[in-house]
Amino acid sequence: MAHALGRTESEEIQPNLHKLASKISGQCGLLFTNRKQEEVLSFLNNYRVEEFPSAGFIPEETITVSEGPLPPEFIHSMEPMLRKLGMPVLLQKGVIMVLTDYKLCKAGKPISPEQSRLLKLFGHKLDQFKVTLEYVWSKSNGSIEKLS
Repeated sequence: MAHALGRTESEEIQPNLHKLASKISGQCGLLFTNRKQEEVLSFLNNYRVEEFPSAGFIPEETITVSEGPLPPEFIHSMEPMLRKLGMPVLLQKGVIMVLTDYKLCKAGKPISPEQSRLLKLFGHKLDQFKVTLEYVWSKSNGSIEKLS
């Protein structure tokens, strides 16, 4: 993305875009719009989508799977995978049994990649996707404004 905007003043496609290009790194994106800044900020400040947490996420709640049979959507062929992910499970007559209460995650403790997969399998969307606007570039005058 930075290359497309122009990394230097001589490469840039519009005035001052090379300054914005130098800010692009990590998980970020570009939003191009003709809408007013206030309207975009209002929308993005209220935009949230629930999603499954990835490794490193710190949950606010502890989630436990109770001892006993798992629901029917957990088919018998999933038992080896659940065991590999750390769950104390056993297959009995085609039903996956949890041998003891098992914490999928603990409040305040970062989750592991295995816990992330388990939380997804059990349908726990604990995280939120949100967009934070950091800079605004104006085509009319080439100005760059830092917002956060």
